[in-house]
Amino acid sequence: MTKKTFLGNLLLILAAIIWGGAFIAQKTGLETIGPITFNGVRSLMGAVGLAVFLALRSVITKKSVSVSGRGLLYGLILGIIVNILLNKFKKDDKDAE
Repeated sequence: MTKKTFLGNLLLILAAIIWGGAFIAQKTGLETIGPITFNGVRSLMGAVGLAVFLALRSVITKKSVSVSGRGLLYGLILGIIVNILLNKFKKDDKDAE
């Protein structure tokens, strides 16, 4: 097994562990806080994780990552809209039961 194959397999196992642990975290989180707050915190954690990844990538590859203010604004607006729509559909599903 080559080093690249081994690293790929390790990353797949890590992804499976994170994916499986997410269900437990979601169940526990939704019992503690409401769905809108939960989705907001989850989105914020994803944004912070992505920012850290991009910062590390720019340090490692010596290429700067530039994001315009307009791009950040559009991303924020789109994220808010998607979050509202997802929560609306989730609420409608609960009402249907």
